[in-house]
Amino acid sequence: MNYRKYFLMFLFSLSSMTFSQSGNLKFDFDYASFKGYDGFSKIEFYYSFFQPSMKILSRENQIVTSAYLNLMVLDEQNQTVFSKGGEFESVFDTASSEKNLIGQLNFVLKPGNYKLNIIAKDNFDTTSNFKTTIDFNVKNFVSTQLNLSDLQLAGKIFKSSDSLSVFYKNTLEVEPNPTKVFSMNSPVVYYYSEIYNASRDVTTQYKITNAMGEIKLSKSKKFFTNQNAIVDIGALPISNLSSGVYSLSVNASDGRQNIELLKKFYVYNPSKMDTIINTAVNADLVMQSEFMSLSEEELNLIFRKSEYIASENEKKDWKKLTNEEGKRKYLFNFWQIRDEYPETPINETKISYFERVDYAQSKFAGLSNKEGWRTDRGRVYIVYGKPSEIERYPNESETKPHEVWHYESLEGGVEFVFADLSGYSDYQLIHSTKRGELSLPNWEEKIKQ
Repeated sequence: MNYRKYFLMFLFSLSSMTFSQSGNLKFDFDYASFKGYDGFSKIEFYYSFFQPSMKILSRENQIVTSAYLNLMVLDEQNQTVFSKGGEFESVFDTASSEKNLIGQLNFVLKPGNYKLNIIAKDNFDTTSNFKTTIDFNVKNFVSTQLNLSDLQLAGKIFKSSDSLSVFYKNTLEVEPNPTKVFSMNSPVVYYYSEIYNASRDVTTQYKITNAMGEIKLSKSKKFFTNQNAIVDIGALPISNLSSGVYSLSVNASDGRQNIELLKKFYVYNPSKMDTIINTAVNADLVMQSEFMSLSEEELNLIFRKSEYIASENEKKDWKKLTNEEGKRKYLFNFWQIRDEYPETPINETKISYFERVDYAQSKFAGLSNKEGWRTDRGRVYIVYGKPSEIERYPNESETKPHEVWHYESLEGGVEFVFADLSGYSDYQLIHSTKRGELSLPNWEEKIKQ
């Protein structure tokens, strides 16, 4: 089901603002960039609302939902270069297996770095919303060298003559899958990409790998062409894949140049749950495959990374566990009770948490060799998410290097102050206005040189 027929779009301008926290509305999005005209790149923004997470009203013998969406793009000078939004009302078919309302917005931008503010709301429930800000790079396709568009994952691709459809391009209807979740209701991963500036024969190779890096499926194609643009589409079956996280990679080569893209997606396959425990704690308990395949050392590491949100009692209970089976069951329960949307086949809360752990690991490791996720900045990023704003002072003459992180959506607005007191890029938390965090009102004195 999609709601492009119901979507009334309008343009309007907004003053500059930044959002970094998401609410309880189940909203998913993805995007891809393609070659445009006159040096511009075409951006396709894909989105979906999960209707069961929205408030419903009865109207004219139909059950309906109503939503609002706004996108705002800011350049590196924090100036609004694009703003588009609208609201729509859709019928909620409770008998349908498809619960996601899928749509797409298209716009053009010059190549460069941008911030994208996204606001999604449930018009029938003012407390249900989704707000976030992401950094994204718009590719430059002007070069005459071999190049690839972004990789789009789709739920359906078929021939079409409906040029008025928002999903129409190059004689095809490409219906996106913004959730990036594929299940037995959608057992095929469709993909779409474009190859540019192919001056000789091009070979593309697609691979699906699991979280352990094992190749589960591979296929290749050869294009005998010297066209400036090639459309590459295909379908990869996932019915034999176990539930879990996977990556789809594509490599394009003309014998001289290689271009590679990577896209993560998720598989939910109840018939191939590697992790169902025969001696379950209760009849409904199943474990995620990553827990079943991990050693005790790896299980311990996962819990250490999860401890930031664990209660003291949970930490004590973990210490009492003496075998792998108990730890697997414990980790499953630990994340199951934190799943904000248990009606969906994946645990979005857990996925989002460990994405922040991975980001912290790669961004916040200092010269002291401390792992990034164990640093103070890593902990704050993992627990509270991306800050609304960061003030950086790396080279002040009278103070030691420090940063001030602002979170506009926490407790009406809070800040965290980190300082490099050792000189090894190990920024320590020295002050915060967040309740329960370290407070040092005269922190400026602590960082004087």
